[in-house]
Amino acid sequence: MAAPFLSTPFQPYVYQISVESLCPKQAENELEVRGPPALKAFDPKENPTKAAEGFCRRYAVPLDSLFRKADGESILIPA
Repeated sequence: MAAPFLSTPFQPYVYQISVESLCPKQAENELEVRGPPALKAFDPKENPTKAAEGFCRRYAVPLDSLFRKADGESILIPA
């Protein structure tokens, strides 16, 4: 027995979707990443150490974007 033939005006597996109230631009997300402790990120003269440079290189942020933030007992460098 042969399968019945189905005639449709559209090709099979082609769907048309209409979306209302779609934002034209995605909202920016801000992410805070914990870096090395401040004592390891800066030397006594407040120059960045290899730890701070490596952290910035890993997350592709400039060194001047680092700032200190108190977090419990240690001071961390978020970017």
